[in-house]
Amino acid sequence: MALSPTTRTTLSTMGDDEGMALVARQGLGSRDEFGPNAPETLAEVLAAVQATRAHGFAISVDTYTAGLSAISAPVRLAGQPALGVLTVAGPTARFSRERMEALGPELVAFAAQLAAASGASPFFNPSQHAGGERKPIYAD
Repeated sequence: MALSPTTRTTLSTMGDDEGMALVARQGLGSRDEFGPNAPETLAEVLAAVQATRAHGFAISVDTYTAGLSAISAPVRLAGQPALGVLTVAGPTARFSRERMEALGPELVAFAAQLAAASGASPFFNPSQHAGGERKPIYAD
């Protein structure tokens, strides 16, 4: 399993036991398979997930692919599971850790706005469905 910023952000919204069980089931790859900074142990994964929780966003530099950096933030309403993850990626040469750290709070704010806007959609608001089922907005 590569620990992309999207994966790390998703894991950060789960409890440690649930997240690590998922990682253990899927397995970890090697740095040769993914990137020079890919985690190779569950302890490394847990440390990355805890850092993501602390910051509110995930940063990845050469983790999934050498030369690729990315930042992600969860799209979710308070107290609810994540609806998705907002990710921005670019070449490491132009998208440095420092630049991503500076953009992190803005990405988190935008993800929160996106989550709030999605609350108006019947797809993301089960109270607007008969029986509380989530259905695509195009479904009968």
